Amino acid sequence: TTALTLNKTTAEAKVISEIIQTQTLAVFIAGIQSDIRLILKATKVPTFEEAVFLAVEEEKLNEKPEYKTDTDFINTYVNRNKTEPVFVTWNGETDKKILNKLNLDYVLLNITTYDVHLDNNYVIR
Repeated sequence: TTALTLNKTTAEAKVISEIIQTQTLAVFIAGIQSDIRLILKATKVPTFEEAVFLAVEEEKLNEKPEYKTDTDFINTYVNRNKTEPVFVTWNGETDKKILNKLNLDYVLLNITTYDVHLDNNYVIR
């Protein structure tokens, strides 16, 4: 930017800087993976720095859960949409115990299903 704005008026330098920032943002968004690109376009991020920050945060949230199961990751995943989380557990106490070990203090609903007619149609009892 400095070389392009050398010997320019303040107004010209400002316009050049804004054009470069806009182009940098557009190139960044165009080159990022499609699901994150859609999010960045939908949120209409105004600056390159904000786009990078949001992209990095979204990428962290999209990491495969089988590789990250620590409490911080689960809390981030659960709270990502600012909605009230609902956990549905199965196989009795096993999953509930795991969530309790992670100190996740949410109301847990335990639903047990049965295949009464052995036809892969499950009912709640």
